[in-house]
Amino acid sequence: MIDSANPTPIRILHIVGILRRGGLETWLMHVLRNLNREQIQVDFLVQVDTPSAYDAEVEALGCRIWRCPLDWTAPWRYVQQFKEILRQGSYHVVHSHVHFFSGVTLRMAQHMKVPVRIAHSHLDTSSDWEHAGWLRRQYLRLTQHWIDRYATVGLAASREAAQDLFGTSWEQDKRWQLLYCGVDLTPFQASYNRAAIRTELGIP
Repeated sequence: MIDSANPTPIRILHIVGILRRGGLETWLMHVLRNLNREQIQVDFLVQVDTPSAYDAEVEALGCRIWRCPLDWTAPWRYVQQFKEILRQGSYHVVHSHVHFFSGVTLRMAQHMKVPVRIAHSHLDTSSDWEHAGWLRRQYLRLTQHWIDRYATVGLAASREAAQDLFGTSWEQDKRWQLLYCGVDLTPFQASYNRAAIRTELGIP
């Protein structure tokens, strides 16, 4: 999508629940800080209308945060707002990190003709199936079916996470891939005066 003579950034919308200091969100921040933002423009859709820990840094890095609260008592509002965000953003890629709910977001992204639709599994929630009631099981089956139908790419942080979202035969589908989430360890390589830090923090 990038033409060196007339460069147009690839526009990516990451869908997360909230930009808190969790594992997924912190990994995304590591990625964001190291992107070539002349080639890739990243925005975020969060499913809450309250501020969170990484908001200020995300916006300082030139990214937009779309607030699209998810209210299960009025889900059609989320659908309408989500489609309008896709319309305004003209995104080339929707990268969804909301596990089974990615089936919903990627289905809408396909409807809005977003060409690349990524479902990303960061955890294993297989125990949910054991304790889920009838209605919850129907939701899980439906959204898993939609992921299989509407995702053009699937990423997983582990084999267990891949099996949870993409099914037991995930390795037979070339769309599903493992992507281990590396982080920058440079901050941990610095040496510190341990005695001075203990004194500063009042630790014996």
